[in-house]
Amino acid sequence: MSRKHVLECTRDELPALFRAIADALEGKEPNDHPDSQPDGHHLPSLAAFRKLQISVKDDYGLVSLKLKYRNDHGCIESDDAPEACQAAQSSATPSSGPPYSHALSSGAPSTGAPSSGPPLPRYSNLKHELQASYKAIYRAVHAGTLPPVDAVRAFEEQSRQMTQYEDAGSEYYAPYNAALERFLKAWTSADIAAMHDAVDALNHVKTDCHQRYK
Repeated sequence: MSRKHVLECTRDELPALFRAIADALEGKEPNDHPDSQPDGHHLPSLAAFRKLQISVKDDYGLVSLKLKYRNDHGCIESDDAPEACQAAQSSATPSSGPPYSHALSSGAPSTGAPSSGPPLPRYSNLKHELQASYKAIYRAVHAGTLPPVDAVRAFEEQSRQMTQYEDAGSEYYAPYNAALERFLKAWTSADIAAMHDAVDALNHVKTDCHQRYK
């Protein structure tokens, strides 16, 4: 197995992150090239890697870089990797938010179509998409900024699809949808405080559901 690190930054901060990776590949210490160290963090040395994989994804303005590597002896590298440059959109944001792995039930639900309308998407795909849109919204709201339009629209659609699955947790759909409507109304009126309350209410419903069905 290879060691995997997930680093998050904005597009503007991404070049500095790649410079830090380049320094790690050359075995440089952080003080050798301080301008390339995002937020004062640095990677462990990658000079002796045997296998290295880098992938970058942009979810609603939040860039995630996944770094997987092994040293040339096939051993797992240490855990002392950077927490990374933490930001979302154009402003600084909290370094972490609650994972939104599912909208409601934690188990694999029965799939299919609602009583009317198109078939629901594959559950695992929808789960990851909902996690990304909620994370972008959570970080923006808790930073005191409006979430991006594309994240809000995606989150609304994904939430409405997630609450159509026939599985344990359906009793939480009504309070979840009520909190969703509160959030959308607050977002339309650019009421950050009301959005903050609604996002926390959504997370509270999700947490209650997971505690019961996990």
